[in-house]
Amino acid sequence: MRCMNCGSEKVAPLKTPTGDKYMLTEVNSETNSINMGNGFTVDIIACTNCGFVHLINEELKNATISE
Repeated sequence: MRCMNCGSEKVAPLKTPTGDKYMLTEVNSETNSINMGNGFTVDIIACTNCGFVHLINEELKNATISE
């Protein structure tokens, strides 16, 4: 895999300390409350050359995304 930002091959998965996935969820910026009911799991691939982070969710393949 190459970095989508700089093209480097210096990319690697960012391992979780205790689990096997990360959770991307919502935060209300006015109250700083986390909405744990909404979100999805992601794998994180990081580029050690430029610091770009790729968030990957296999469930989004062929998904319909509304604007």
